[in-house]
Formats: sequence, C-alpha cells, structure tokens
Amino acid sequence: MLLQNLYKHSKHFLSNSYNNSLQRILSKLCPCGDKEFTMASQEVISEVIPLIEEAYFVKTDKFKNYGFTVTNLHKSLFKLKKELPNNEQIQEILPYYWYLYGPYSEVVAKAAERMESEGLLMREQNVLYLNRDKVTQEVPVDRDVRRGFNSALKHFNPTNATPFIERIYKEYSPYSFMPAFKIDFVNTIKEYISNLTLGQITLDDYSDTSVLRDSIFECETELPPHPLFDQFNTLFSSFTTDALRVFNYLREVDKDAILLNKVLRMAEDTVWTTFACGIRIVEHDPPYATRLKRWNPMYSDSLSELSSQVRAFRSDVLSTIRGTLRCEQDEKSQKFLSTVMQKTLSR
Repeated sequence: MLLQNLYKHSKHFLSNSYNNSLQRILSKLCPCGDKEFTMASQEVISEVIPLIEEAYFVKTDKFKNYGFTVTNLHKSLFKLKKELPNNEQIQEILPYYWYLYGPYSEVVAKAAERMESEGLLMREQNVLYLNRDKVTQEVPVDRDVRRGFNSALKHFNPTNATPFIERIYKEYSPYSFMPAFKIDFVNTIKEYISNLTLGQITLDDYSDTSVLRDSIFECETELPPHPLFDQFNTLFSSFTTDALRVFNYLREVDKDAILLNKVLRMAEDTVWTTFACGIRIVEHDPPYATRLKRWNPMYSDSLSELSSQVRAFRSDVLSTIRGTLRCEQDEKSQKFLSTVMQKTLSR
C-alpha cells in the first residue's frame, strides 16, 4: 500500500535491528522479499481506504459535504495514529515522516490516489471531497478506530483548519524550532506584509519591530541540537543576522514591505525546505529507513544551496540598505548646498 518506490534503492530487506512488528508491515509492503519494491501493496491500501472514508463521516452532523485539503488529510490520519498508540494495526499501516508540510505518509498518498482513480474521492483544486453517490454509508470500522477519529478531529473545522494545523505542529513536532519558525515567525511576517500592503497600518502603529525580532530570536534559541543540523544552524544564524538588519532598517528608515517579502521568500522557499530535507532523515517511521541512501545526499545538496542563497540574500540586503542610505545622503547634501547657495546669492 505504501509508496511506489519505497524500497527502490535498497539492496537488503531487513536488518537484525528491526522488530517483529516492522517485519509484519514490511512483508505487506514488499511481499517479494528482498527484491526491489516496485508496486504498492494493494492489501495495505485496502486497509487504509476505510480509514480515509471514516474521516469524512466524523463531522457530517455539523459540516455537510466537507472536504480535506491533501495536507490536512495526512494530518488527520497522523492525529488518529497518535490517538491510538496501542493499536498495532493503525501503527503498522500508517508509517509517517516529517517533511515540508508536517507529517506525511506515502501510504495515505497512495490510498488517496487510488480512491480518486476509482471515483471515491473528487478533487476540486487542492481539496478532496468524498463522492457520496458511491460511498453512501459509513464503512464498518472497529469501535477503537471510531473513538480515535472522534478524538482526533474534535478540534478540526473544515472551514478554518488553521488552529488544527497549529495544534499538530505545537503538540507533535519533534523539535520546538518547527512551530517557532513555521507557525510563529512566518505568520508574523505575513501579517506585517498583509497589513502594510493593504494600507491598513504602518509600522508606526507598532512601537517598533520588536515582534519580528523577538520571533526570529526565539527560532534561534530553539535550533535543533541534533548533529545533523550543525551546518544548518550556522547558516540559520547568518540568515538571522541579515533578517535583523532588515527589521532595523524598517524601523529606522523605510516602511516598505519589499524587503520583508524577501525575508519571507527566503524563509519559506529556502530555509524551511532545507530543514525539511533534514528532518525526515532523523524523524521517520522504520519502513522509510532504506530511503536514507537517497535522502542524505539530497539534504547535503540543499545545504549547499542554502549556503549560496544566504550569501546572495546578505548581498541583496546590504546593497538595498546602502543604496537607500546613499540616496538619502545625496539628498541631504543637495539640500545643504542649495541652502548655502541661497544664502550666498542673497548677500
């Protein structure tokens, strides 16, 4: 049921350190033994599909015909797994790793793809809806799973999933850096940019840019202590230094949102992507262990790209700030010369 190429690059099936539970799930995912895994197990997919269907029936009393974004579907089943730590079947058929948008399961992805192909799910943009012409009643699931889903989705509101997403990050992220950066810091910058762009406020409405500075300082104090992130942490500190230059510039000189947009793009497009390439290496369920041969070089490449982007970002920030200050200096000089000339001519 899992990922199409979960074991594509592996030359062995099991190591002695794997436990019996893992052997059971691997035997389902890769029934051909130590041969390369080339096709997701339909048996495991068939076990996950009823769970996805059940997720759609949990809140139908309040939200009729609601849908899940793809990422929220992953988070919902991840939350179910956390609610049922003693349910061996759930733990086995839902392997996860942390990645760009939080907890991600290639098993869930494959099950959703099959449901779409069979017409059980319908997609509108990035939202998946249950086709109730084909799935007319709740599928039979055991009482433990139903109880788990009711608890897992208790705080899920399909019309505003943000609190649910933030709860996942803040309760289950393996490092506190993750919600500090992905939720708090990024959202703070977005709020500033939105308000400035819409003209609803200026930064003068705040005493200063301390909220932005405090937020990125919090990220730096929460950098992951794992050795894998040593180089990332050093590069993040460099990024912090230049982001602080931007915040100080906004406070003292220019209230334009252009530089803030550059900080945001750097944060979301490069810094977080690099971290995500690393976090899955240290935070994954055992079935993904054979992916490390591919993930490690990808993370190394992303660090090299981050290093290059940090240098480019610093150059861009410094040139923008110096250019503005130079223009202001020239303007002051021109005003001074004009004043001197007027006084000279008036004599």
